[in-house]
Amino acid sequence: MAEAASAEPPIPSDWFDKTTVMMRNLPNKYTQKMLLGEINEAGFSGSFDFVYLPVDPETNANRGYAFLNFKEPGVAWKFRQYFEDRKMNRFNSNKVVKVTPATLQGYDKNYEHYSSKRVNDGDPETRPLFLREGDQPQGESGGGRHLLPPKRRRKPDEQDAKRRRRNDNDLDGDSSATGSVTCSYCGSTVAVHLGMFACSVCRAPCYKR
Repeated sequence: MAEAASAEPPIPSDWFDKTTVMMRNLPNKYTQKMLLGEINEAGFSGSFDFVYLPVDPETNANRGYAFLNFKEPGVAWKFRQYFEDRKMNRFNSNKVVKVTPATLQGYDKNYEHYSSKRVNDGDPETRPLFLREGDQPQGESGGGRHLLPPKRRRKPDEQDAKRRRRNDNDLDGDSSATGSVTCSYCGSTVAVHLGMFACSVCRAPCYKR
């Protein structure tokens, strides 16, 4: 099991109600996918429901900090204990990570703050990532988050039947239509079904490559 889950340090009183952390001094070449992969490898997969790595649109480099909201204060403190004064694994950077409580605390506060801002436009990999099912903030241009949209119920029609037949034909002899692939957003392994799938961890839609 990962190192993060092995220690059980006592939670200081000033961290009792803290779930949102600010991770500072990140190497500027880190992408959201890289950051999520390293956090998950440390043993925190599934323990957080919000992450945002701000990126400079002119340089495409991150701004050196990120925000994460954990489901429990105890896990936020474990995260601080694990990453505080640690160097990230990629790029041989000498930067030492610092983890502090964020100003905005809790999933709801962060969702309220970021869900309607312009940061939800543009490249999905640079947007705030909300991981609770059903939350799909819209940017000013109308572009939604890279979460699965709500399912729409409607009666099947002739076009549906044609699409199903076409899919069945396309899948004949296509070995990539079954099995599993790695999510391009969080690095999790997810199953493929009929060529379309969504990550069961971060709920982001994925596509065959």
